[in-house]
Amino acid sequence: MIAWDAPGAGRSSDPPESFGMTGYADCLAGFVERLGLERPDAAGLSYGGALALASSAATPPCRRP
Repeated sequence: MIAWDAPGAGRSSDPPESFGMTGYADCLAGFVERLGLERPDAAGLSYGGALALASSAATPPCRRP
């Protein structure tokens, strides 16, 4: 299991005020790519769940058939 600190959460720096779901999804996709994960499972609650769905919809390598 790998836990990701989204921008503005945990020990990560705050994102720009204009940062939205797309920005978070792009950051998550970059994180997944940097770790070399080909088809990760993602889970989240509330905003994290919405982010998991948005990321999997927007990033083909994260999609599950």
